[in-house]
Amino acid sequence: MIERMRVTRAVKPARAIAAQVSQGSPFGPPALLPGEDPTAYQALAARFRAALGPRDDLEQELVGDVVYDTWQVERWRRFAIALLRVFLPDAVAAVVGRLRDVSPGDDLVDRWARGEAAAVDEVNRLLTSASLSTDAVLATAFATNIAVFESFESLISAASARRERALREIERRQVGLGRALRGAIAEIEVIEPDRGTSVA
Repeated sequence: MIERMRVTRAVKPARAIAAQVSQGSPFGPPALLPGEDPTAYQALAARFRAALGPRDDLEQELVGDVVYDTWQVERWRRFAIALLRVFLPDAVAAVVGRLRDVSPGDDLVDRWARGEAAAVDEVNRLLTSASLSTDAVLATAFATNIAVFESFESLISAASARRERALREIERRQVGLGRALRGAIAEIEVIEPDRGTSVA
C-alpha cells in the first residue's frame, strides 16, 4: 500500500502537495483530453508526490513524467476498449449474417446496438444455435481491426518505456525513491475485468 511505504526523509503534507498540483506544476498544467477528469489526475499526482516527496525541480519533473505516462497507459487501454465497443455492431452483423438470411430491411443489428432486449435475445439465440459464444463476436471485432489494436499496444509500450526511463533516472539519483514509485504504479495499475463488452 502506498500509505504504508516508508520514506527515509521528510515529505510535504499531502494537503499541501494537492494544493500545489491543483494550481498547476512549475512545468504547466496536465495535458488532459476533453472528458478526462482533472480531479482524478490531480489526485494521482498528489498521491505519488505525497508518497515520494521529490526534493527539487528535476525530481518533480521526473515524478511528473511518471504520473503522465501512467495516465497515458491507462488512457490508451481505455481507448482500445472504447473502440472495441464501437466495432461490435459490425462484428455482430458479420457473425449473424452467416447464421441467418438477411433481408434488405433487416434491422436486427441496429436494434441490438440500441440494447433492445428482444434483439439481444435473438443474437444470443443465434450464437447458441451455432455453438458460438460472445467470444466469436469479440474475436471478429478484434481480428477485423487488429492493426488499430496493434497501434494501441505500441502506444502503451512507448508510454511504459518512457516511464521506465524516468524510473531509472530517479533510481540513479536517489536510492529507494524509484523502488517506492514502482510500488505505487503496481498498486495503481490493478485493472478490474471490463464488463462492458458483453453482447448479453
